[in-house]
Amino acid sequence: DVHSFGILLWQLCSLATPFSGYSLAMHSERVIKGGLRPEIDSAWSPGLSNLMRNCWDTNILERPTFQEVTEVLRNEVSVLRGDSDIILDSSNRTAKSLNSN
Repeated sequence: DVHSFGILLWQLCSLATPFSGYSLAMHSERVIKGGLRPEIDSAWSPGLSNLMRNCWDTNILERPTFQEVTEVLRNEVSVLRGDSDIILDSSNRTAKSLNSN
């Protein structure tokens, strides 16, 4: 699901495992029940940071679709490659995802 993808994306960016020192009880109490999320590095791009936060939204209906995730990732890669002439199709994006970038 999108939430799990957001965690995997965080792991790729941080090269770490979130909550690695937590017992099952701690994870259940703090992460599942308490809504704790991994810390986002301020050096990461706003696009990636917002994508992770949106993937972790406690309201499942507010999370992006995988199509929206793909569009954000394409945009991030384009920026890193310096592709200034690429125009991304945003016709299928929700207002929420357009405003979070």
